[in-house]
Amino acid sequence: FEEATQRDERAKSLEMRFKGLAKTVRSRITKKEVKDFIDSCSNIDIDIDIDTLTELALKRESRAKRLEMRFKLLSKGVKSRISKNRIKAFIMTGYPSIATMAEEALESERRESEVKEKLATLSGNVRNHLTQQEIDEAIVNNSFDSSELVKMAVSREDRAIHVKNKLFTLTETIRCRIRKQTLDMFIRYGAVVSQGELITSLDSICSLAQRQHSMI
Repeated sequence: FEEATQRDERAKSLEMRFKGLAKTVRSRITKKEVKDFIDSCSNIDIDIDIDTLTELALKRESRAKRLEMRFKLLSKGVKSRISKNRIKAFIMTGYPSIATMAEEALESERRESEVKEKLATLSGNVRNHLTQQEIDEAIVNNSFDSSELVKMAVSREDRAIHVKNKLFTLTETIRCRIRKQTLDMFIRYGAVVSQGELITSLDSICSLAQRQHSMI
């Protein structure tokens, strides 16, 4: 009963304090933080007082205002590259900094422009060998640039042409033994696993199909 009374008193004191704050400031405190404050009377592991909670809300609101002002100086394209999770993390904790987020967004925009320029030099058939996920990875991942993306696409097109030419030399019955999924995997990665064996050449794939046909 005593703990319940203390919780009720804490809840009422928090409600009174929150009445003196703007709605946007109040919204900066999470439900869990409110619950922890109310429960702290009976949990020695939680040490939160109402002044600390109020100060936390005001600091977060201040960060949100600063972020809003800084965003006005950024282009729409750059702002769109800063994820909601990053924005929320800054408001709640102060990290990463606004400058860091802006620099990352500008770098992302530069990389996307670079990737688009490189892809524009490729034919449609070659570009089609790249997935959107791979293109996005080249934009956001510093260890994987646009030149590597182009090399990947060209290598896949070379393998696709090699596959097409090789299939013309096979009989219809042998071609039917080679699954499309196997060829797609070979074109994409230059290797495929079949019956627990890593196959890295098209000739080996064809030989396996011929052996299977002979067995049948």
